[in-house]
Amino acid sequence: QLRSTGHRRGEPIALSILIPEEESGEPVPGVQVAKVEILDPKGKATDYSGYYGILDGRRDLTLIPAINEPGGTWTCKVIHTASSQSASLEINIE
Repeated sequence: QLRSTGHRRGEPIALSILIPEEESGEPVPGVQVAKVEILDPKGKATDYSGYYGILDGRRDLTLIPAINEPGGTWTCKVIHTASSQSASLEINIE
């Protein structure tokens, strides 16, 4: 699950990642690994893409698109490597 706030180049965009247990919906305990893909409007992976540690099912990330990066619809996709659960979010950046 992903949430985002903010949508302007040069300003921070907060992303909150939650990896829930399948049965209870509670955050997965311990350290997990997730692949995070942040794609610009042309589908090119940005420097924010990579593998991230997720502690006790939660991780906050801050994306700050540079002023000279393209505006438009960016895509954020998170894949929990252990369970293959995934979620994606489109972010319209002006």
